[in-house]
Amino acid sequence: MKVKKLLALALSAAMALSMTVMPAAPVSASAPKEMMTIGTPAITDSFNFFNTTNGYETFSMSQVYDLLVQKNENSEYIPALADSWEIDESAQKFTFNLNPNAKWSTGDPVTSEDVAFSMEQLKASDFVSYIYAPLLDSVECPDEHTVIINLTKPSVSFMEYLANPYYSSILSKKAYEEMGDSYGTSVDTIVGSGPYKVTEWNVGESLTFEANPDYYRDAPAISKVKMVVMNDSNGAMMALQTGEIDAYFDDVPGVSRGTIEGSDQISIYDWTSTILFCVFFNTQNGMFSDVNMRKAVAMSMNKDDYIIVGNEGFGTPADYPGDRGDIGDPELHGIYDENYATNLDEAKKLVEEAGHAGEEVVIKTYSTDPYPALATVLQNSLSQIGLNARVEQIERATFIDTVLGKGDFDIQICRWAAATEDMDEIIYGSLHTDSIGSPGNWSFYQPTPEMDKLITDAAGEVDPAARKDLYKQVIENYINDMVYVSIYYPTSSRAYSSALQITDGLQKYDYFANYSWK
Repeated sequence: MKVKKLLALALSAAMALSMTVMPAAPVSASAPKEMMTIGTPAITDSFNFFNTTNGYETFSMSQVYDLLVQKNENSEYIPALADSWEIDESAQKFTFNLNPNAKWSTGDPVTSEDVAFSMEQLKASDFVSYIYAPLLDSVECPDEHTVIINLTKPSVSFMEYLANPYYSSILSKKAYEEMGDSYGTSVDTIVGSGPYKVTEWNVGESLTFEANPDYYRDAPAISKVKMVVMNDSNGAMMALQTGEIDAYFDDVPGVSRGTIEGSDQISIYDWTSTILFCVFFNTQNGMFSDVNMRKAVAMSMNKDDYIIVGNEGFGTPADYPGDRGDIGDPELHGIYDENYATNLDEAKKLVEEAGHAGEEVVIKTYSTDPYPALATVLQNSLSQIGLNARVEQIERATFIDTVLGKGDFDIQICRWAAATEDMDEIIYGSLHTDSIGSPGNWSFYQPTPEMDKLITDAAGEVDPAARKDLYKQVIENYINDMVYVSIYYPTSSRAYSSALQITDGLQKYDYFANYSWK
């Protein structure tokens, strides 16, 4: 199918769906409600942070568990459990001074021993150990309110992990050890130090929170919050219009966008997601071990087509991993088109010179949206440069095991879901030798020792300008080798009642405590 026809079908489908989303009757103005109601695609089925998947589940846990540090609307680190901190010149020793008034919901004080215990649990967790196990060396507790974290190697980005509720939480050592396997399984087994406490929990349906009266910082402006499961995003938009919910903690679907934007009762905040959609090549085996074949694919692609089909036009083309203003980004915007502007004739010539014209190539991808549609666009591109391309859709668990883990593919479409705003996570995770296979180097790319050193040095460089220069060299090598094609970063969004007030930039962190009634 031609790309234009595919795009037309996608847009027609979106228009048809949008006709089903009718403007709801506006909610009349009234005094601020006692309870804020949040819609979300899922709530957690366990508050045991160390042994729970950290996706939508994090929205539930991050209201009751605090971090050492958080981020403000400008992505700057601000105090949470730690009032202040120091990082030594080597970026390997991090000293945190805890707030002396911080308490657990049991009334016990939060101490450095709790932080040390939590660091060890993060290091052992099935879900985040890949970050902490190779990085954490030791944790010292010189006194009750001082904790020193020593790393095995320099890492400027370590603060990004500590400030991210997907990757970090501080839990009570006493409660966790005393309750054992029952910890976090019921309302009375959740012990937090955050701004809210759980008061009611209907697993799979809803969670009710109340402001923590002993919170050590400013009390939340909204005293009660209910989180309800709404896995139909279009239905959630209707509920937002009618006032059934006050905010939705997931992206606004494109088919509802026009209606929502036209409502005086609803506010929308957009930002560039940290999730990067990519075309990965098997650089070790098969036809794409030839760099010229990778370059041919790069020149066959129009990234705007993928954004339209994959995210209804809401996204930003990416030149390279981290090309969204991440910390350390050398801002080499345009470098991709300088080397690989769409040129079907040149791409076809490279395929012919490599001796692969007419050969079959299988595009492997997930069987769930939007991957099959994205793969169809790629199939069209490969066909236009002389390859006999077909798409193979694979169930998620099998794809992760065989394609990402074992490298059983020639070419594939997937997404690299970073959660931090620092270059190190995706650069180290997708390009370094240590990350080959499951950890994230899904092109099975074997960098030179010099490239590995550049990546490692950049992770620990404390001078911002020098760090950007190191990443500049990394990106130039990535482009020259065309390791994989960075396609686009989708646009993320949050929609909420205009009766709510929140500082722009804080919406993306999904903390109840950031909201107040106007």
